[in-house]
Amino acid sequence: MRLTATKRARDSRLQRAVQVLKYLVPVVIAFFIGRVIYQNWQEVRNAAWSFRPIELSASFLLTGWWFVLRPRVWGFVLDHFGHKLTFHQAFQVVRKAELSRYVPGTIWQYVSRIYLAGRYGVPTHATIATTLVETVILFLASLIPALWFLSETLPSLNRYHLIMLWIIPIAAFVAIHPGVLNFWAKRLSRRL
Repeated sequence: MRLTATKRARDSRLQRAVQVLKYLVPVVIAFFIGRVIYQNWQEVRNAAWSFRPIELSASFLLTGWWFVLRPRVWGFVLDHFGHKLTFHQAFQVVRKAELSRYVPGTIWQYVSRIYLAGRYGVPTHATIATTLVETVILFLASLIPALWFLSETLPSLNRYHLIMLWIIPIAAFVAIHPGVLNFWAKRLSRRL
């Protein structure tokens, strides 16, 4: 009986802490976003603003596509790990967790994602693994445009441009093949 009362008291304190954090975290995030805007306001005011309609429209289109694509990719990867979320649920988890990236310390967006995904029944290890796979996939996707414009950035690599444009993405996709990824995961886990 005493153990149950102690457990209830601990659960009650935990619930109160969660309620406080529910309101405190958005305030902290708003504070840090506001502070960054305030600290950099002179740069914003002094910038030479010029808008070209085609480029502006393309940037909105690509940003909107990215805004929808990232939760879709994570949800797809999560589904292959055996944890199904609707697009709306995946969108809520990813977008709310992304707000935490503005809090100092790069880990908060991942901690937030673990917490938010846990509310939908996704275990911590699955969230961590799928977030890592999502990050690798998005990194590989960004390699193609990066390599495409590499010769403009580094003209000395111009003669290797086409070779790298083919070989690096192929090697990267081989590296994330489940057989290769599982081999390295097992090997590294034995060493740890």
